[in-house]
Amino acid sequence: MTEKLAIAGGTPVRSGEYGPQHIFGEEDVEAVTEVIRSGVLGKGPKVREFEAAWAARHGAEHAITATSGTAAMHVAAGALDLDPGDEIITTPLTAGGSIIGLLLQNCVPVFADVDETYNIDPKDVEAKITSRTRAIWVTHLYGNPCDMDALKAVADKHDLYLVEDCCHAPLAEYKGQIVGTLGDIGGFSFGGKHLSGGVGGAVVTNNDSLWERAVIFSDVALPRAKGPWEDRPYQHYFLAPNYRMSDLTAAVLLSQLGKLEDYVENKVRAAKDINAGIADVEGIVPQPVRPDDRSTYWVWGATLSDEAFTCSAQEFVDALVAEGLYDFLGRTFRLGFRFNFN
Repeated sequence: MTEKLAIAGGTPVRSGEYGPQHIFGEEDVEAVTEVIRSGVLGKGPKVREFEAAWAARHGAEHAITATSGTAAMHVAAGALDLDPGDEIITTPLTAGGSIIGLLLQNCVPVFADVDETYNIDPKDVEAKITSRTRAIWVTHLYGNPCDMDALKAVADKHDLYLVEDCCHAPLAEYKGQIVGTLGDIGGFSFGGKHLSGGVGGAVVTNNDSLWERAVIFSDVALPRAKGPWEDRPYQHYFLAPNYRMSDLTAAVLLSQLGKLEDYVENKVRAAKDINAGIADVEGIVPQPVRPDDRSTYWVWGATLSDEAFTCSAQEFVDALVAEGLYDFLGRTFRLGFRFNFN
């Protein structure tokens, strides 16, 4: 390569502003306006409509909304009715929001190693199980599905819950099945991810008992009319947060839901283009995706060989930023790198 890198004073390969991460149109404005005019801005009919639509999109019996992906994963923890000191085997390669709820429930995260896909290694999960283990807590990192058959086999063998963090992975597929209902309960984020309401999250489950407790947990443990426990006295039954989604957020999500597949396809197409473009570049190995799976690429991940690159990880990122290919807001396409030090 004879061209001077931008970080060394050369001309960047890209200049100008990126476009918006999500496209909002008049239909979204009308959806929000309808809610404002209705006078019901809190949790109301639009939330129920979105919960039904999200459950149906995943072939799930139930969906419970929350205020964020972090909140959704806390709702998942609350649904399991965990005890202080319970051990939850999870991945060290994830966002902090995935396990904040576990810590708030006074549980102990136990980190298992990851495999070549950057996802949790089922073999190491089984090696970490003790008498205190209650659940396996997996993240479909960057939108790439975990090895769910192997993880479910371990969970079933040891009578453990299997929880999916799908915040990176809406519409991702494991062997043709959409993630989120492959375990006992799965959580999603709508805070600027593939589907965006600005804020918001949800969990899906086919387990009636988990649904019941998730609904109660997400709403300060109060029984509400037309909900679980509605025949019980109106009182707080345990310590729980207020994660009620508003109809304003739900209206935007309902309007955006029809655009989700196109958004995901754009992500997948961009990832394929990057993979093709770097195919002959030594030392960059994209995050492996199993042939029967579909990653939805919230982040395009790659491993960089320390033998092929003499720079540090930060220097590599700085060079990309200088070329105009990436900014830390990731407004068009997020990148994630790890160095392979052998």
